Amino acid sequence: MLFRSQPTSTELVAAVFSDLGSVSELLRENEEAHRAYSEAVQLNPRSADLWVKRGWLLSLRLSRPDAALADFEHALQIHSEHAEALSAAGFLKALNSSPVDASPVAIKALLVGAGDYLILRNVACIYAELARRQPIQAEMHQQIAVDLIARGIQLWQRGGKSGPNPDRK
Repeated sequence: MLFRSQPTSTELVAAVFSDLGSVSELLRENEEAHRAYSEAVQLNPRSADLWVKRGWLLSLRLSRPDAALADFEHALQIHSEHAEALSAAGFLKALNSSPVDASPVAIKALLVGAGDYLILRNVACIYAELARRQPIQAEMHQQIAVDLIARGIQLWQRGGKSGPNPDRK
């Protein structure tokens, strides 16, 4: 949720920069998107959603996983139950640091985002990566990933929540 109450003019300007970042990202103008998201988080540093948007850009488009993880963790300092930030941080931990650190984050993401098919997909990705990184437990992790994807499909087919943090306006 970008606004928890009546937005200030600074929050509105931050929202404009966020939208500019989104458009730039769609146009594959990733450096411009990064500049816009950075301006947005500077203007509205208490918006966990803005930190998450920039984190995804850093992770997926700019191949800067350490900076992305820092943004997701910053979002979690603002909102400790931000399901998208949890699932994203868990995935980066599974990819880049000790896989042991990923599992507790994945579980917390599930606890707060179990009704959201995109969160289930993100957590399934964590377990798929854990299966690759932990061969002894691969079968168990693979089964968890498959079960999460199946549940996500069920939610989607029933018209479940359409994406992360559905309380967003």
